[in-house]
Amino acid sequence: MTLRLNGDSSGFTEIKAPNAAGDNSITLPTSNGGANQLLQNGGTAGELQYTSAGGGLHYDSSGRLLLGHSTSINSPIDAPFALLGADFDDSSLKQYRIGSSSFGPSLLLMAANGTAAAPTAGTAGQEIGKIRFYGHDGTDFNIPGAAIRANFAADAVSDNLPGSLTFSTNGGGSSTTDRVRIASTGELQLLAGCPGIDFSETQNNVAGMTGETLGSYEEGQFTPTLTFGGNNTGMVFHNNTGGSYTRIGRWVYVHIRIELTNKGTSTGNAVIPNLPFNAGDIQSGSSAVEASQALGGYQLNAFITTNGNHTSLSGRLHADTNDLILEFNNYATGTTSQLGNGSFANNSSFSFDFMYQTND
Repeated sequence: MTLRLNGDSSGFTEIKAPNAAGDNSITLPTSNGGANQLLQNGGTAGELQYTSAGGGLHYDSSGRLLLGHSTSINSPIDAPFALLGADFDDSSLKQYRIGSSSFGPSLLLMAANGTAAAPTAGTAGQEIGKIRFYGHDGTDFNIPGAAIRANFAADAVSDNLPGSLTFSTNGGGSSTTDRVRIASTGELQLLAGCPGIDFSETQNNVAGMTGETLGSYEEGQFTPTLTFGGNNTGMVFHNNTGGSYTRIGRWVYVHIRIELTNKGTSTGNAVIPNLPFNAGDIQSGSSAVEASQALGGYQLNAFITTNGNHTSLSGRLHADTNDLILEFNNYATGTTSQLGNGSFANNSSFSFDFMYQTND
């Protein structure tokens, strides 16, 4: 074994242990700063080098500990410790737990505000730690290909540290984009940079397939209204009036309940405007009708006229609009007629469910 001490600019001194069996330890004098202590001479003096196969161990004049090489690779950063190898086995870090404990070894990444002598709590949004993955791009190692990042999800207080975990990838460029987050409360969140859940690896496609990515899920409530000729002057709705929706991918399921206590004075065709999403332009063709569906549900004192026998209430949506046109379907004649103000009474009450597709 050889311990080499390099000078500031040139020259070196080597301390060699005998290549023989037995105790070949090298003990430094106690007067050299302390017992068994080796001091680098000055703040920027030369380097300490333990020579061995694979490049050895170096402590250079800049205070960096280098294993497997003697010159630091400065991209993406000039880190105080660097390990270089030619394969996975000599470029890997190993940690062991050998014993009866139920806990395995840990990699600890810690963050605080304040100083080393007096650390203080982290605040919402600050990073706790990050693992970055870099590959050489033909020039240097400066561009990350992916990252895993932990953040303070809220201000930390004593024995309470909400944290989130974000996964990022590089889609082709100079930086990564956040794709998926595990929130502090456990939800798996698809972020703005994530196009959705891709099922292409788990299914067999049928002819005509145009997409395998589930890009949206949303549910909520809204307050539907009713207009005659685009207005509802003097119309009064009972407080039972309400609506809810669930969107899965491009499909939107809507439930609507409308109860009137006064239909007002407006006249014209009956429309329920402002559904949660516009209808998609998917199969409408020259008709522009994107959705037409019988509206199931209950009808109490619903309509004064019913367009004869064998009729049902239906709704029609045109492409790129969110106004539901109310119609009667006459199954005996195969005709439809649009509802108007004359079809309603002051106490009309009805509810229904409706499904349609959006563009995205």
